[in-house]
Amino acid sequence: MTEIASHAFDGCTWLTSITLPKSLRKIGEYAFGRYHECKNLSEVHISDVAAWCEIEFEVDDSNPLRYAKKLYLNEDLVENLVIPEGVTEIASHAFNDYMWLTSITLPKSLRKIGEYAFYGCGYLSEIIIPEGLTEIGEYAFHWCKRLISITL
Repeated sequence: MTEIASHAFDGCTWLTSITLPKSLRKIGEYAFGRYHECKNLSEVHISDVAAWCEIEFEVDDSNPLRYAKKLYLNEDLVENLVIPEGVTEIASHAFNDYMWLTSITLPKSLRKIGEYAFYGCGYLSEIIIPEGLTEIGEYAFHWCKRLISITL
């Protein structure tokens, strides 16, 4: 599976968990409903963080993390995110509103952080930007209320 279409799970109010394949490349607008219709969705499970960073989220509500506040990588809750070497871009909205994120380790290979990539990551406190990074998108770290240290 490479794409989840717009409104695919619209109205699935009892959906509690979703496991996404690393082959996924795009999630359409409001795939998990609009106005928090997937209000019981609490967990997103992935097996490859590099693949997650490449997913094209059409709008912020495309990302299931807007609803499910817990992201699991190989069954471990992601709090201290390590983006693996080789990743060159973190897509727009990739970690939008992910509340459990406290720290990020970015690879030297990273060149771009997309718009809203870490928007609303309220517990993120520190980030070190690698030397080769050339672009940080609009609102990439907006509403990261506890972000106290950025090293460029």
